[in-house]
Amino acid sequence: MRPSAASSALAGQMIIEEPSGATVKVKSTGTTGSICATGDGTPPTSGATLAGVWAVIQGPDAEVPEEAPEGATPGELTGDTTWEFVGGNIIPGAKCAAAAPLPNNVLVVWGKWSTGAWLFATAPFAGVQAPKTECGD
Repeated sequence: MRPSAASSALAGQMIIEEPSGATVKVKSTGTTGSICATGDGTPPTSGATLAGVWAVIQGPDAEVPEEAPEGATPGELTGDTTWEFVGGNIIPGAKCAAAAPLPNNVLVVWGKWSTGAWLFATAPFAGVQAPKTECGD
């Protein structure tokens, strides 16, 4: 299942490339842990670049705010429109289990653009306990 992308009413979008499946490896030895994420964005206006990117993991029924909330994990920009949460900067708060039934989570990634516009994308996933994330962290 490909993650769904959602954005505010502005043109452009954030795109979550990884994780890309319905079941995601959660680095954990318990019932909560961390995941990695990578992606790209389509600028809301020509020439705009990402100024920052943040992420949280929330429950499937939680409302998604238009801007990243306080306490969201900041990611690393890898280009004008590309970003990642890898290595020592993976996203905490994913619920997981070693076997079915696996708990449902939603990854939310916000990008703030050089124009001041905020866009976000969501990716629902079920968390499976693993020694490493999808990115090998």
